[in-house]
Amino acid sequence: MATRNEVLAAISGDLIEFFKGNANVLTAEAAEIPGAPGTFEIRVGVRSARVENELASLGLSKFRVPPKLTVPPGPGGIGLAAPPNVDIPIRTFEVGDIRALALINPTGPCPPGFSIGHPRMTAGTFGCLLTWSNAPTHRYILSNNHVLAASNRGVVGDRIMQPGRDDGGTLGGTNATLAGYVPLDYITSNELDAAVALVENPPNDLAEDWARLVTNLLPGGGTIQGTTAPVNGMNVYKIGRSTEKTYGRVEEADVELVTANYGPGLGMLSFRNQIRTTGMATDGDSGAVLIETATNKAVGLLFSGSESATFFTPIDRVLTKLADVLNGGASGTTLLPV
Repeated sequence: MATRNEVLAAISGDLIEFFKGNANVLTAEAAEIPGAPGTFEIRVGVRSARVENELASLGLSKFRVPPKLTVPPGPGGIGLAAPPNVDIPIRTFEVGDIRALALINPTGPCPPGFSIGHPRMTAGTFGCLLTWSNAPTHRYILSNNHVLAASNRGVVGDRIMQPGRDDGGTLGGTNATLAGYVPLDYITSNELDAAVALVENPPNDLAEDWARLVTNLLPGGGTIQGTTAPVNGMNVYKIGRSTEKTYGRVEEADVELVTANYGPGLGMLSFRNQIRTTGMATDGDSGAVLIETATNKAVGLLFSGSESATFFTPIDRVLTKLADVLNGGASGTTLLPV
């Protein structure tokens, strides 16, 4: 018999193919139905209630497990086999349009949550400060590719504005330059939207003088205390350029598919295995870090959202992928929140 994880893993790849190209389906995931072990459903987020009704009229109320899906029997199963051609119910809910989301001038060193951006984009959010496990004097600013690298158009070494361009930004606000980013893929699905900028010390200044330019102290007090994985129902908050500090809850810790509108010239981009929270953000909050309320541990990196839902990439994935970019794939060193 198949385990829960085997069933979900087997469905996931086919699920993305099933809905790919349907512009009205913006999120999709396979999940076990609460209170009914061994039974599964597909949860689909759509643009509107009208679309939800249209999907039902098209017969998209069930997901037909394709013939190629086979789950081998094994010990520890939950009493469920997943033979081909089994129908799994689809539950739809309205999320509204999901879009890439674009505190202004600090009175002292720039803290997380404030406006920042590449000169070729509008304005986003300074997520948090990072450092190397083996080089703690280096400081990097974490945000999105579309914030710090202008959606793949940036070049390593480009100066970063603080505040962002649309907030009247200048190039000297943090003395930071683009250090690296994970390219956005416009053809297939993405794992994350992330980039880092290196805070450079002014000429002839001491290594610690970056502290005159940026700080790890969160607006309102406190600092990030490491990282943790998302859990359904987790109470969280974020601090962003537009909506400042907002509180919410993790609704789904692992959404199989998210499709976000990145605007003219970029279009709809797909992301897999993301975090969905209650609505916590608006334009300009992209790049904010999701933080667990109880522990102040970083949970995710905000990259898109709608009025009713906000989407984040798990923070440990972000740090691992960015370390690979900066290290050229070398191992042995890790990026950590300061």
